[in-house]
This record gives sequence, structure tokens and C-alpha cells, in this order.
Amino acid sequence: MSSPARRRTATVGLLAALVPLLLPHTTAEAAAGKPRCHGEAATVVGTNRADRITGTPGHDVIVSKGGKDVVTGLGGDDVICTGGGNDKVLAGGGDDYVDAGGGRDVVDGQGGDDVVWTGGGKGELALGGPGNDHLILEGRASHALAGPGNDYVDVHGRGGTVDGGAGDDVLRGGSGDDAIDGGEGNDICTGGAGSDRCHGGAPGGDANTPTDPDRCDAEVMRSCRSADSTAYTGTAGGTLQYGGGVIETWTAIFTMDSADDTPQLVEGPAGFQWSIAGTDENGCTWSGAASLAGRASYTVWLDFGYYTGQLYPDRSTQVSVQESCPGTGTRTQLVTPLNANAADTGNVPLHPDMSWIRGNRTYHPGGDDTVTATWSWDAR
Repeated sequence: MSSPARRRTATVGLLAALVPLLLPHTTAEAAAGKPRCHGEAATVVGTNRADRITGTPGHDVIVSKGGKDVVTGLGGDDVICTGGGNDKVLAGGGDDYVDAGGGRDVVDGQGGDDVVWTGGGKGELALGGPGNDHLILEGRASHALAGPGNDYVDVHGRGGTVDGGAGDDVLRGGSGDDAIDGGEGNDICTGGAGSDRCHGGAPGGDANTPTDPDRCDAEVMRSCRSADSTAYTGTAGGTLQYGGGVIETWTAIFTMDSADDTPQLVEGPAGFQWSIAGTDENGCTWSGAASLAGRASYTVWLDFGYYTGQLYPDRSTQVSVQESCPGTGTRTQLVTPLNANAADTGNVPLHPDMSWIRGNRTYHPGGDDTVTATWSWDAR
């Protein structure tokens, strides 16, 4: 292994890896004379009149242009972009992507795990259908019926109406006065700006209780508990293994809570028990142990539907350990424990019940194939 005293691995940016989850939506655009949708060349192109367009049972890329169009995707994982008219889209049974463009549109994702962007028209309607769908409402006073599945709905416009349907949903209001109903399942409802109403739905009674599985953050709440409770106590543990055979082993106990002005960031103190042992590629044996102070934190990226987290000892702490090498004997080395992003969650999908966060991960910190981090976390 490279000496722990000399190893320095840069922290990998957490947010950068989130961006591909939902690419910014783009309406149909011409490139070299051929329309494109979501970066793909169109296979079916409409006119500027009112068209009825039907795809194939396979993968279609449909661009409907202007007019009051009716687009049916049929089977396959379709990519559909409509123009500025008041359009109706029936996406079909695949995992489809729909960008409804301008106009007062009605989009039904039907079966599959769909991504639906409504345009900027007033009073648009997005239906997810069965599946784990992402519905983004751009227009004012628009409506979303997510349907069965674990869905993510985000109101970007003012004054949306959202029904999560059956499943464990994450539902977000926009800048206006939103009405959000979680439906059946363990849901998270966030009203956002404005005077919002949130009903958690089943399970749980009509009253708000601290044990209700639904969590709400809105001016008017029913059948849920407050989403503001963000205090966690947890444990974690893992290893950091170097290619030569030296292993750092650790456990930690931590507490986290959010600051009032940054509820998306939860952090707090952590106490580590750490040790190092093994033989590196030069035949040198390492040994040592210490108790360490550090920090735990996680950040919720609601726009992307993920959270990220880290645990780490105080970076200024160095520990004296023993290094015994053939021919040179034993000497004391100063090392910085877990100095290679050894406890990074990566991008973990949000669960509607974020009162309990847990998981495990094995990865190469900083992309260094000679170092392997394995760890798990459990906090509630």
C-alpha cells in the first residue's frame, strides 16, 4: 500500500453524479434538418396541423410539432415531444419520456416507469399510471395523478393539485397554494412556498400523530406527522483496504440534526473506534488503534430524488502507529485515519419514510482501484 501518512485522495463531488438522473427537459429541436427529442433523432414526425400520431410496438422517438395533436406511443420505451398546441399523449406500456411542450396538455404515462414534463400551459394534467413515475408540472394550476407505484411528483408552477395514489411517494409543491394528497402508502409531502394543504392518506388515521407513517411539511396537515423532525442517532462501520493487504477497520456512533435555515442538510458529531493492521507490498507490517472525534452529515437533494452522506474523523487528527519493515526494524509513523473518503454513501434514492436511513456500499474512493472502501450505515 501507499503509506497512509502520505496518501491524500480528493473528495469526490457529491452533486455532480446526480445530474444524469433527470436531464433538463428539452423540447424538439432541429439539428441538420431533422427534429430531435431528448437528444434522440425523431423516427416519427408530425406536421403543424392537428395530427393523430401512433407509434410502433417498439422504441419510437416522436415529435408532433404544432397543432392540437393526439399522440399514442403504444409499446416500447418511447421518447415523445409535443409542440405548442393543446395536446393529448398516451405514452403506452413502456418506460417512456414525455415532454409536453407548451399548451394545455393531457399526458397519460400509462404502464411503465415514466418521466413526464408538462409544458407551461395553465391547467395541464399528468397521469402516471402503474409504475414508478417522475411527474414534473411546469404550468400554473396543473394537476397530477401519480397512480400506483412509488412516484416522485414535483410542482414547478403555481397552485398545483397532486394525488400520489397507492405507493410510497415523494410529493413536492411549488410556489403557489398547493393541495397534495399522499394516497395509500408511506408518503413524504412538502408544500413549498405558498399556503399549502397536505393529506398523508392511508395508513394512519385522520388525525396527525407522531407515529403516522406519512410525513408532511405544509401549512395545513392531516393524517401525517411533521416532516420537520430531522434528528437522527445512528451507527456505522466499515473497512478501507489497500492493495498490498493493509486494512483500516472502524466503527462509529453519531447523532445528526438540521439547522433551522438549512433543513436539507443534517449533520452532527461522530465518535470513531479505529484500527490499522496488515502487511503492505513492501513487506512492512502496520499496527495501531485510536479513538477519534469526527462528523456525520447527509444532504437531501429533493430535485433529484436522492440523498448523499459522509462520515469522517477530524482531518487534522494524526495517530501514531507502528511500521515494521524487513531489514529496517520498527519505527513510529504518523497517519491520518480514513483519509480517502472511506465513508461516502454515494447517491441513495430517497425513501418516503426518511425517519430511518440505512444502507451499505463498496467502492473505490476517488476512482483509485488500489483502494477499496466497504461500509454500512443505520440511523433513525
